[in-house]
Amino acid sequence: MTAKHDSQTHVRKIPQQQRSRETVERILSATRAILLERGADAVTTVAVAQAAGVSTGYLYQYFPNK
Repeated sequence: MTAKHDSQTHVRKIPQQQRSRETVERILSATRAILLERGADAVTTVAVAQAAGVSTGYLYQYFPNK
């Protein structure tokens, strides 16, 4: 995973450990699934966190916003 610094995909911090990288990938996969199944309006931090099995606080460690 690489950090991008444009307005659409800014990553707050880069996961260093394998476990963290896997969790971030789960977050991204959950986001894609919600987008495909329910559309952009359904993508909320709470919905993504629940689908990925993480807390919203954990999500905010890696992503600054929706």
